[in-house]
Formats: sequence, C-alpha cells, structure tokens
Amino acid sequence: MSVFKPEAEGRMPALKEFDAMVLADSSKTPTREFMERSELGKMLPEFINNVVESGKLSLCICFGMEAVAASFGVYPESLLEEGTGKTFNLGYSTVKLTEAAKKDPLFMDYRDGTKAIFAHRYFVGELPSGAVKLAKTTVMQIAAFKIGNVYCVQWQPDLDLPELLNSAEQHRSSGIVHANGYESMLNPFGIVYKYKPEYDGQNSQALDLFFKRISE
Repeated sequence: MSVFKPEAEGRMPALKEFDAMVLADSSKTPTREFMERSELGKMLPEFINNVVESGKLSLCICFGMEAVAASFGVYPESLLEEGTGKTFNLGYSTVKLTEAAKKDPLFMDYRDGTKAIFAHRYFVGELPSGAVKLAKTTVMQIAAFKIGNVYCVQWQPDLDLPELLNSAEQHRSSGIVHANGYESMLNPFGIVYKYKPEYDGQNSQALDLFFKRISE
C-alpha cells in the first residue's frame, strides 16, 4: 500500500498506478467554490469519473464521499444549527442498511445497526445520478452510496473512540461548535458513558470488508 498526496504531487495518480483506492477524510470540504477554485478541487472530477468508469474498487470516506458527489454535480450541504449558525455531527450513530446494501458484494456482510463514528459539518443531501443508496441514519437520509465499484460512506471507519474524543476537544476549543458544549444527541463526550468496546470493532467494518475484498 502507498499514500498519494495530490497537492504535493500536483496531479492525481494515473489509473495504472493503483489496483484499488481509499479516498480518505480531509479538513477541507468539496463545496462548489472549493471544486471550482482550488487545485485539488479542479483535479477531482475527471479523476473520480475515470475511476468510476475503470471499475476499480474504491472506498471514499467522509470528504471522499462528498468529493464523489460533488464530482457528479451534487455539492455537500452545511449542517446549520438553528440559532447559532454552527454545528458539528460528532459521535456514534446507528447505520441502517438499505435492501440494496444487503445484497451488495461488499455490504452484504456488514452488520446492520452498526454503531459508527460520524465527524462532519456537511452532508450529501441527494444521490448523484447513477448512484445506489446503501445506508442512512436517524438524522441523515444518505449515509452511504455507491457508483459502480466506488463505495462512499459518510462515517469514519478509520477512527476509534480516543481519536473521536481528541477531535471533539479540538473542535470545541476552535469554536467550530459553540464553547458551552454540544447538543445532547451529538455530544461525543456523553457517549463515553454509553460506549461499549465492541463499537470500535463495529465502526471499522467497512474498512475491514473493503480490504478483505481487494485481497481475495
């Protein structure tokens, strides 16, 4: 496995350079402005469309999911907290699979009702053309989708509880969320009292199944 950094390289990787891909999270957000003005944003649509057409297996996480949607003209929407103008969906949510997911080669072995980590300020409000919805949560209608062999998840199977709490503290101190705390349903510190060790194992399922499939 190798790590490719497009901004440092000044380009996206050529399809012949990889067999499968993980497009990971980022502090950036692929808004319309980002996609049209930033160097990375300008490179993403052609690259992602080429990956989709190639059939190469890919897992796109959080920023990755939003970037895929934006590359097909569906830009992520901001989660605006009424009365403050700030919000951050941060904590564990229950992932509910669609019937399509239950029949999908990757997600058919995924545990429905998994507790997964969400840490984002934007969401994908509608499916891009040609996409198949794979999952939702109680507060989000589109938590995962796929286009061809490109799988996209809004949650973060690459995180665990300590990383989540560290991220929560950073965001609280930075003012991204209001300083007096979090809404009760989104309070990542509160989940410590309800946390079970198996949640980290559940959260990593999508990543585990992805690597299992590419190793077959």
